[in-house]
Amino acid sequence: MIKFSKTLLLTLITTFLISNDIINAQNKKLKQTVSKKESDVSNKGTGSSDIPLIDSIKVKINKLGPNINTPYDEYAPTISADGLALFFTSRKPFTEKEKTKNKVSKEKIYVSKRSSLNEEWGPAIPLSDSINIPTKNVSNIAISNDGQRLLIYFDDKGNGEIYESVLRGTDWTSPQSLGAPINTLYHESSASFSPDGKTIYFISNRKGGKGGRDIWMSSKKDDGKWTDPKNLSELNTSDDEEATYLHPDGKTLYFSSKGYKGLGGYDIYVSKYENGRWQTPSNIGTPINTLSDDYFIVVNADGTKGYMASSGSNKDRDIYEVTFEKKKSILKLVKGTVKDADTKQFIEASVTSKLMPKDSVYGTYRSNKATGEYLVALPAGKNYNMIWDANNYAPYDEDFDLTNLTEYSEQLLDIELFQKDTFDRYMNISGYVTDANGQAIKQITVILKAKTEH
Repeated sequence: MIKFSKTLLLTLITTFLISNDIINAQNKKLKQTVSKKESDVSNKGTGSSDIPLIDSIKVKINKLGPNINTPYDEYAPTISADGLALFFTSRKPFTEKEKTKNKVSKEKIYVSKRSSLNEEWGPAIPLSDSINIPTKNVSNIAISNDGQRLLIYFDDKGNGEIYESVLRGTDWTSPQSLGAPINTLYHESSASFSPDGKTIYFISNRKGGKGGRDIWMSSKKDDGKWTDPKNLSELNTSDDEEATYLHPDGKTLYFSSKGYKGLGGYDIYVSKYENGRWQTPSNIGTPINTLSDDYFIVVNADGTKGYMASSGSNKDRDIYEVTFEKKKSILKLVKGTVKDADTKQFIEASVTSKLMPKDSVYGTYRSNKATGEYLVALPAGKNYNMIWDANNYAPYDEDFDLTNLTEYSEQLLDIELFQKDTFDRYMNISGYVTDANGQAIKQITVILKAKTEH
């Protein structure tokens, strides 16, 4: 005899617009505002009439407050795709001896978090000693979209290499070198992940490039090894490129360069991947680019806020927030938690996105075992099937057809998985609750499970 028990899981899809509010400039304890609108800036005196003034959208630039910036250097900011975690490098005193003497430290990595986009960044906390080795320069490079894979620069034997650390629960693993062919006897510095985590864009001054530091790319093969790096010759110059960053949309690449006709030092440029190639880079324009060195820009998933480092007249480096008036990105951010359906405890699960109808794997991610949190960025123009799976649990899957997506959206989707030994058969039935006019207002998944009794 088979008895059925029904569990109704309601998942409220929430698409929301990220607030563009700027914290009141009078709150000087938290933020020093250096806002500029397009009308405040002209190209006069920049030395180049080719540098664009941002006139299609309004932009404000705000120096972050003392929770982030100090009298010492802060730079190399990176953010999780949802904009709630900020990682950066600082040279403020780190050891107790350095703090006592107010002595500048070697490079160290810090993280600041906030619970919503409308809040100020919280106090910066140094990462564990397994990463922040006191005797070494350890700099932030990149964070994956879900905030659980960290790329780190180690000044290893003087040549500099790229390492990776993974967040397991609340602890970061000991950094491991990416090895050859990414790291060489030459200097490898900044890098960025693609949204699916399968490709890395990085900076190196190795032989075979166009000169100086160049942007290179490498993809991970099925066996976990990296392909031989390819020089992005369509973007590189005979001078230095630095601080490359690929946006979660998977087709917008930001980087800094000395080789193009800019304002002075490093300027920030952007290129789009279209028709099978990277397009000619464009100067991101003033007031973002200045007469000083401008680099390390990262932009949140919806394109409304960016974070960058810039050196002022005193050559100290600080981190700034760039706020754009309009959303520019077209993609879907799916985030939430994964729990045990019976105990309600968070679990570590694999989260796999597949491209349909070919059923080929686009990306593989994991929920955090301590918080249950996961986050996946799905670029527009494709049809995806996402699967949540864990050992001894029945998998759960959901479809996301983004072939006609025309704007940025976020979906909060909390998943509850059932242990396999609690039933013999199960079936997921998905659908929508509609209003009187037939418009979908809530997505519903009914899970039927059965236990055979003898």
